[in-house]
Amino acid sequence: MAASGPKPPSPQELALADAEHLMELWMLTRQYFQKANTEDPITREDEQQFLEMKSDITKYQRTVTPKMPEGVSYGAERMTDLLRQSISISHLRGLPKPDRVALIITWHSVFIQLTRAVGSLKFISEGWIPRAQQKTGGSNISDLKKAAGKKTGEKAAWTKPKFWVIVVFVIVGGWFAYQRLQSSGIL
Repeated sequence: MAASGPKPPSPQELALADAEHLMELWMLTRQYFQKANTEDPITREDEQQFLEMKSDITKYQRTVTPKMPEGVSYGAERMTDLLRQSISISHLRGLPKPDRVALIITWHSVFIQLTRAVGSLKFISEGWIPRAQQKTGGSNISDLKKAAGKKTGEKAAWTKPKFWVIVVFVIVGGWFAYQRLQSSGIL
């Protein structure tokens, strides 16, 4: 009986390996962003490595995206936008501070999505089968209002003139009823 070789990796394991490598490359991006926020000299090698890293990230995006299961995303669009805006380390350093902060915030949101995707792929590669997600109403304000039966943009009742007219009539009617009962001696 011939001994069989090692079992080839499953498609889920291949997707996980690619996503983990993409995560490593994404962490390198953060280091270059941090270097752009310092006064350390930027060498030609640094710029070349930055450009190669951007190219590698783009290659891995093309391999990871089709391997992602339905419902699992890693922020590919935002990642691409961020890389497109990051021309070089020198360019990043020359940006105004609010723009650099915005890029770091975008980097972090992609990092969170990528971490979630890698975690999901780990569960899937261990045999977990994700359930199909049902579309729920959502939790933002407009969804909650719709679920409560209100139309989005509808004013509160107390801001409408009709409400105040009714309130005035009730108060005036109550006052007349009180006066009548008092003059008849009931009160």
